[in-house]
Amino acid sequence: MRNSSILFFLLLCALVACTGPRNISNVNLSYLYKDGSLIKPEFKIYHLSANKSRLYLKLKSNQFLHTKELNDEKFNAKIIVRVDVLNSYESSDLIDSVSASITHFGVNEDKHKLLKHLDLNVTMSSNLLLKITITDVKRQLTNIFYKNMSKSNKYEGLNFHIAKAGNEGPLFGNYVENNSEYHIICSNQTVQKLYVRYYKNTKTLPLPPHSTNKIEPLSYKADSLFIINMATDSTFIFKPKSRGVYHFQINKEVRDGLTLVNFTPNYPKITSIAELVEPLRYITNKDEFIELIESKNKKSSIDKFWISLGKDPTRSKSLIKTYYKRIEKANEMFAAHVEGWRTDRGLIYAVMGPPNSIYRVNNSETWIYGEDQSPQALNFTFIVNKNPFTDNDYYLIRSEAYKNVWMMAVESWRQGRAFNAK
Repeated sequence: MRNSSILFFLLLCALVACTGPRNISNVNLSYLYKDGSLIKPEFKIYHLSANKSRLYLKLKSNQFLHTKELNDEKFNAKIIVRVDVLNSYESSDLIDSVSASITHFGVNEDKHKLLKHLDLNVTMSSNLLLKITITDVKRQLTNIFYKNMSKSNKYEGLNFHIAKAGNEGPLFGNYVENNSEYHIICSNQTVQKLYVRYYKNTKTLPLPPHSTNKIEPLSYKADSLFIINMATDSTFIFKPKSRGVYHFQINKEVRDGLTLVNFTPNYPKITSIAELVEPLRYITNKDEFIELIESKNKKSSIDKFWISLGKDPTRSKSLIKTYYKRIEKANEMFAAHVEGWRTDRGLIYAVMGPPNSIYRVNNSETWIYGEDQSPQALNFTFIVNKNPFTDNDYYLIRSEAYKNVWMMAVESWRQGRAFNAK
C-alpha cells in the first residue's frame, strides 16, 4: 500500500512538472484523430457564472488498469486529471489550473461510467483553450486532450446546461433523440423563455477539394420558429419530434445560442441501410449513386457495389469495415450543424484516412499526409467557419492542385484498395 501511495505521489509531481503550458501550435496532434488511445474521455463545459466555469468529464472504468497491491482489500484504478486554461494554441500563458484524483474500485472488465467535474476560475473573455491531461497511474500512461472554450457573452451555448431526463450528469455532445425529454437550464436565471429556430437536416455534400465552384454561404433562415417557456425550478423542457437542427436563443435578435442536433437514430453510429448509401457518393460516379438511391432493395445494391470493388467477399468486407469506420469517426469528431461526414474535414478523412500530422492554431488546422517539411507531403488547411451554431465548423481552402491526388485516392477505392496517403 505504501509503495502504491509513493508511486501515486511521484506521478502527481511529475504530471505537474512536465505537463505545464507550452506553445501547442508546434505539437503534432494527429493522435487525436486516431483510434490508438486507450483513454477515450468525453467532455462538457457549462459556464456557472461570469467568473466560474465547470468542466464535466466522463470516463469508462475499463479503459484504466485495475490492480491489487499487497495491502489492498480490492482491485482499484487510480486516475489523475489536470486541466490548464490557456489563451490559445499559440500562447503559453496560464490563466487557471486545477487537478483532481479519482479512485475506482473494481476489475478491468467493469464498464462503469466515471463522472467528475472540475470548476475553473474564468472570467468573460473571448476564445480560450482547455488542455486536459489524464493519467492512468497504475499503467503509467498519460494522454492529453484539448477543448475549445468560448466565454465571450451570455448568449452562447456554453451558458446552457442540458441533461436527458432520468440520466445522471449532463448531456455529453449535443445529439438528441426523437420523443426523449431533455432538461435545459440557463446560467442566466432571469430568462423566462427560449426562442427556438428549427432547421431541417441538410442533404448537401461538400465539393471535391479541387473544385473551383463557389460555395454557398450558410443560411440562417429557419424552417420554423417556436417558443419554450420555463417549466419549474428554472428548467426548460424540450422534446424533439423531428430530425434536424434546433437553435435556442435567449434573445431572438442575437444569433448566438445553444444548438442541439437530431440527425439520425444512434448518431454518430450508422445503424440503418439508408445511412449506408449517402456516404458512398464520395467514391461513386453520378450514375452509380443515382442507381443506389433509387434502388428498391438498397441492401442488395450496396452489397453488389462493394463486391464489384473488392472482387471477393473477404476483401469487400475489409473495404466496408474501413470505409464506414472512417464515416463514423468523422461523425464523432467533425459534427457541426451537419453530420460530421458531410463536412470538409469529414470528406478528406473518409477518402484519405487520418493524416500523419495535424497542427492547430486558433482559427485553423493543417493536415499533412507524408513527412513534415517534405516537398512530396500533401497539406490541407481548414479554416474556422464562424457561425452561431458551433465552433467545430471548418472549411477547406480548395485548390486545383489537389485534383490528381484526389482522383488517385478515389480510384484506389474503386480498384478495391482502401486509400491511405502515408
